[in-house]
Amino acid sequence: VSSVAHALEDIERLIGAPIETAWVGINGTQVLFQESRGAVAVAKQDGEISGEDVLRVVESAQTITSPLNFEVLHVLPKSYCVDGQTGIKDPVGMTGVRLEADAQIIFGSTPHVKNIMKAVYRTGIDVDDLVLGVLAVSDVVLTQKQKELGVVVADIGGETTTVAVYEEGHMIHIGIVPIGADHITNDLALGLQTDIDIAERVKITYGECSPKGFTKKDIIDLAEFGAEGERVSKKFVAEIINARVAEIFEKINDELMQIDRRALLPAGIVFTGGGAKLHGLVEMAKKYMGMNAGHGYPLHL
Repeated sequence: VSSVAHALEDIERLIGAPIETAWVGINGTQVLFQESRGAVAVAKQDGEISGEDVLRVVESAQTITSPLNFEVLHVLPKSYCVDGQTGIKDPVGMTGVRLEADAQIIFGSTPHVKNIMKAVYRTGIDVDDLVLGVLAVSDVVLTQKQKELGVVVADIGGETTTVAVYEEGHMIHIGIVPIGADHITNDLALGLQTDIDIAERVKITYGECSPKGFTKKDIIDLAEFGAEGERVSKKFVAEIINARVAEIFEKINDELMQIDRRALLPAGIVFTGGGAKLHGLVEMAKKYMGMNAGHGYPLHL
């Protein structure tokens, strides 16, 4: 509750307006994904498909048994099928007898959802709705053209990296990698034999993904961060970071291999989240993942 309250204070100071309601993002490993298919008969006598038919078919796709202690967060229609004709994006106005929908159902752990809601409500904020974090991020940083061509969003958080893959305008895969920026900080704390807070500040100030280009003269004096007179080489710090970032990329590639899209997405990979601020991340991704890479920035805001 205190963390949320502090964040709200910072935001209100930045924007100069009070916040009364919010959309709450949910992330982490307490999220499950499942494919589903729904089918309905078209209601009108003349067989013309209406918006109500589309709502009904999406609802029917949702009628699957939720895993124990999980609740539905989102139902994302991927494509529609009218009387056997597949791959339709918007069936409204078409004529047919049977309408089917392929959808992706996203579930959130019920205790996890309740605890998040409780923490936000206790700060005096009204919650408009819950949204999967990477879904909201993708809508803000991707263009429709990128979603059509094929693109992957990697949201590097503290504990996890969430991956969302889009193709032909729809999300086709979501994966959660249980490694994030905090693991890089932990590696630095162990490697430099220093305090976790000092390791975090070293990462933010001198963090570099590639150990190339450093000489023996490139030294970091940990005294400037409050450590007692210790000196470490920048190359050693970069080597520690490089190893963990390579592991994150490897896990993202594993997610892409599950759907046969490794190095096959024309719009490349878009990085967001606090962990994406590491210097040299984009250059390393281009070499390691074999496709275009860049940072995601809010569009139209």
